[in-house]
This record gives sequence, structure tokens and C-alpha cells, in this order.
Amino acid sequence: MEFTGKVIEVFANQVEENKRNLVILDQSCFYPTSGGQQNDIGTLKIDGIDKVLNVVDCLKVGKCVLHKIDEEIPADFEAIGKDVAGVVDAERRAQL
Repeated sequence: MEFTGKVIEVFANQVEENKRNLVILDQSCFYPTSGGQQNDIGTLKIDGIDKVLNVVDCLKVGKCVLHKIDEEIPADFEAIGKDVAGVVDAERRAQL
């Protein structure tokens, strides 16, 4: 499943020594861990970053979904407002 959106915020992960790897999007097809169901995984491609970033976890915090990626977004990169192309791993979703 593919979707597009924009980066709303990037947060430092307190559990991982302030690694900037938590991303909030304005819209997402990723399902966060909830009600005993596992979260989706997949990829995000953020405009201005050459690499495709792997989404390894999704967490719901209040009304927001935090997309945990496997790499840190550089501190000098302004991600807020950037376009994002996301892909949810369909095989994993089918297993849920």
C-alpha cells in the first residue's frame, strides 16, 4: 500500500540516546501497535534525503502516530514540510 504525505515533526528518541528517528506525518497508512495487533512496517522516502528509510515500528501517542525509522535524520536537515512517499509492507499486513 502506497501513500503520500508531509513531515509534521521529527523527534529525538529518548530511549536511543536522542537519535532523531521518530517522524510524525500529516497522514499515514501505517497501523500502530494497538489492541494486541502488531504495527505495520515498510519504508518512507523523504524529499531531500537520498536514502529510503525503513519504518521498523509505529507507536500511537495521543492522536499522533510516531513512525520509528532505522536511521537518524541529520540534525542539520530541515525535514518539516517535506513531501514523503510511504510504502506499507503488504506481506506483513496480510499476516496480521
